[in-house]
Parts: sequence; structure tokens; C-alpha cells
Amino acid sequence: TKRKKKTEVMQPGNADFERGLEVWGSNMPEALGHFRRAAAAGHIGGVVYLGRLFAKHAPTLPPTQRESAELWQRKIRDVLPQLQAGADAGDSRLQFLLAVCLDGGLGMDQRDAQMAAQWYLRAAQQGDARAMVNLAIFYQHGDGVPQQKQLAVELFRQSAEQGHSNAQCHLAFCYENGLGVPQDSAQAWRWYQLASTQRHAYSQNNMGAMCEAGRHGARNPHAAALLFRAAAVQHFPGGQCNLGLCLALSVGVPRDFRRAAVLLARASAQGDGQAAARLAHLRRFTVQ
Repeated sequence: TKRKKKTEVMQPGNADFERGLEVWGSNMPEALGHFRRAAAAGHIGGVVYLGRLFAKHAPTLPPTQRESAELWQRKIRDVLPQLQAGADAGDSRLQFLLAVCLDGGLGMDQRDAQMAAQWYLRAAQQGDARAMVNLAIFYQHGDGVPQQKQLAVELFRQSAEQGHSNAQCHLAFCYENGLGVPQDSAQAWRWYQLASTQRHAYSQNNMGAMCEAGRHGARNPHAAALLFRAAAVQHFPGGQCNLGLCLALSVGVPRDFRRAAVLLARASAQGDGQAAARLAHLRRFTVQ
């Protein structure tokens, strides 16, 4: 394998950047804190992901923590030449970050899915687990590349075998729903569980749903509620919503309308449409 050059991404702040990526999508407030610390330490990845977060995912953050998306777009434009130079020189980490910018149209006039896919591919060919995941998502949906669900699964697997928790979750989801592979609940549980050991909230939430529906052995509402709670304490809106519903309906836990309403409100504030609808229904039901 090619040895990666030590560039900007290896500066202080790398540990925060990597942890921010691990919780990206499942605990955005925690990711925000990590990326802020990474950017403050001069980490170029922290700058890119703060721009991505404020531009695309601001509703998942508390209002007091939101910042100007345009400010961070300007900061990304300032570092794009550095990203391009490092990517051209063969640094897989900078290839990945350049692809993220192209993927989201960050610091540029418009998104370029085909060029993003090319840079994800170049990074993935050097073994970059994060690039494998994003490239797999492109193949899964036919975004910038021809749709190839089986190739997507193979890329998820290669990344998952490196211990990448998001890849493990994606691979589990493919097995759970028969996307590019035969449906296999045992394999889905196995990969969700591996991701869950890394505090992957999305996986914990999906394991809870499998327990509640009896898709992993006998139906187990109590175990489901515990898994939903594990996701909810990490501020994952799906976990907050599902635990709120368990509390409202007395599924695996004693009924508690007040706590249910608090959790549903938190999930709704992060843009969870189901939580908003359930919260409105709960308020109509309880105010008689």
C-alpha cells in the first residue's frame, strides 16, 4: 500500500476530527464540538465539516449553536487550493475532503457528483475507509455513477472490516433490508452490534427496532427500550423519538407522558417529522 504523506490533516486536532466523523449523523451536537476544536487547532478537515454542518444540517443543532453558513463557505473557499494541491499529490485524506466539498457543493457554485465520485474512488483505492463508505452510498443510489447495489455492499464491507462504525451500520442496514445482498437478520444484528460497541447511536436505534419487532429472536420490548435509551442519551433524534413512544405507550417501560413529551420535543427540534406528529397527537390525547 502507498504511504500517505503527512499534511495538514495530521496536525493537532486530528483526534477531534476523527471522533467528529464517528458521531456524524447520529450525534450532531457532539460532532460540532469536536469539529470546532479541530478547526481551532488548524485542522483543515474541521473547517470543511463545520461548513458542511452549518450549510446542510443546521436544524439538527440547538439554535444557540448555529453559525452563518456563508461565513464557513468563505473559509472553505480559502482552503480549496490547498485541498486540490494535496489531492493531486496523492494524499488520500485530502482526496476524501476534496470529494466531500464537491459532494456538498461546499465553497463552490454547485455540486459536482461525478467529480466527487472520482475523488472518493481515488481515496478508496488507497484504503481510505471513509471514502469507501461515501463511494458506496453513491453506488447504492446511482449518484454520479451507475447504480450498483452489490458493489456498494462490497465497499461497505471493506470499510466495515477496518472497524469503521458508519460502514458497519450501512452494511447491517443492507442485510436487514436485502439491499444488494439476501436479507439476513442475523448478519444485520452482527454488524449493528459491532457498530454499537463504538457508541454508534444509529445502530443502537436500529437494534432497538429489531428487538421491538421480533426480528432478532423473540420480541423483547424491554431490550428495545434500553437500546433506544442508549441512542437517545447521545442526542440521536430517532432514539429520542422511539424512546418517547415507548414511554407514551408503555412499551418495555412504565408509561410516563411527561418524559415522553420531552423526548419527542427534543427529536422534533432536530427535524424529526415523526416525532413532531407524535408529539402533537400526544398533546391532543393528554389535554382533555
